[in-house]
Amino acid sequence: MTRHRRAAPPLLAALALLCSPLPGLTAGGGGEFTLTPDQLAWQDGKTTQALPVHADPAYQVVTRRVRIAPGTDLPPHGHERGYRIVTVVSGTLLLGFGERFDAAALKALPPGSVFSEHSGHKHFARTLQEPVVLQLTEIQTAAAAQEKRP
Repeated sequence: MTRHRRAAPPLLAALALLCSPLPGLTAGGGGEFTLTPDQLAWQDGKTTQALPVHADPAYQVVTRRVRIAPGTDLPPHGHERGYRIVTVVSGTLLLGFGERFDAAALKALPPGSVFSEHSGHKHFARTLQEPVVLQLTEIQTAAAAQEKRP
């Protein structure tokens, strides 16, 4: 049986979505917030999408939920700034690190698994028969924060 793998959308568009500003999603006066799953408005038909969860500019921390459709291969890519901690919320993500996609290097990460992404290091991923939802928290480094200042 031949498996049809859905290619990820253009990587730059997906990364732009992941790195887009989050207006109005900053912490309250005391830093607290609440969000229930029904408040996340996923759109049908998209291969990869990210929704803002929380941002706190005082601590240079941004959290997003990312959903990847079933049967998707994400090519090797990296992130220019910050340090990311990612938790698999649902589904099983197959993840590898390196400059090229290597199916033999993929490691299965079931729900509850955690991994980190340092800036400049490339990684790649695959989903199987079910969508995968990740919670990604990005912490900007002091150097990256200085680069953003005019």
